[in-house]
Amino acid sequence: MKNLFIILKGMTIGVANVIPGVSGGTLALIMGIYDRLTESIGNFFINREKRKEYFIFLLLILTGAALGILIFARVLGFLLDYNQISKQITYAFFIGLIGGSTPFIIKSHNQMKPTPQKLLLMVIGIVLVLLTIIFNSNDGANITNHSNPVRLVWLFICGLLSGGSMVIPGFSGSALLVSLGEYETVVTIYLSNIKTYIVPIIFFSLGAASGIVAFAKLVEICFRKFKAETLYFIIGLIIASLLQISLKISSGFNTNLIPVLGFIISLICGFLLAFLTSRLKKE
Repeated sequence: MKNLFIILKGMTIGVANVIPGVSGGTLALIMGIYDRLTESIGNFFINREKRKEYFIFLLLILTGAALGILIFARVLGFLLDYNQISKQITYAFFIGLIGGSTPFIIKSHNQMKPTPQKLLLMVIGIVLVLLTIIFNSNDGANITNHSNPVRLVWLFICGLLSGGSMVIPGFSGSALLVSLGEYETVVTIYLSNIKTYIVPIIFFSLGAASGIVAFAKLVEICFRKFKAETLYFIIGLIIASLLQISLKISSGFNTNLIPVLGFIISLICGFLLAFLTSRLKKE
């Protein structure tokens, strides 16, 4: 029964990492397994005595996360691919989620007063994402050509960064994928022929796994020594992700009354969900 609960917690984290704006790290904190998770990842190759314990725990979490991602990715893939109205309403929910999670990040540290150094890190975060947007817009021929070696390396890098961001409380790995312009690629890939996309899936998955392991210790050090500065950098990424979403829905936006009302309601629901999740952790 205990192992079943761990798998269910892993599913919750997996679903969270599919939704831009909902942080798997935040939910891990809420469910009381964040410290154990980062310890298991960061010390897996260091602590031989507890390696078996770490392996079983991580296997259960990853099994649950994989189930959550596979199930929920199909739902999101359908919504994003069905028509313009469902796409803009779905992204409105994402915008609300991202906006609602931002107060949690700002209030998670008591030294968030702006300084030139912190603001510079925030700008760097924004600029890095803008560069990825430019990269994707200038390399459109390779976006759908998943057999291109450059494309596969790019998917590995996206997986690396997204996987690493999954261990950051208050930040969504899928929001970073939105910023990198690859969110729709990842969630809709499961709606296509698996044989066609097996290679890009492998590259992205290897990148994500490597990112989780590599970033676990790095994030721990950054949060321990430079927490406020790290949070400002994260805020920069979040601001840029909002820009990326806006660009995605601006073209062909349906301005009829019902779609607009749906957009507003979805936006509010997303904000309230993320805000209430943050409040739950605070309490």
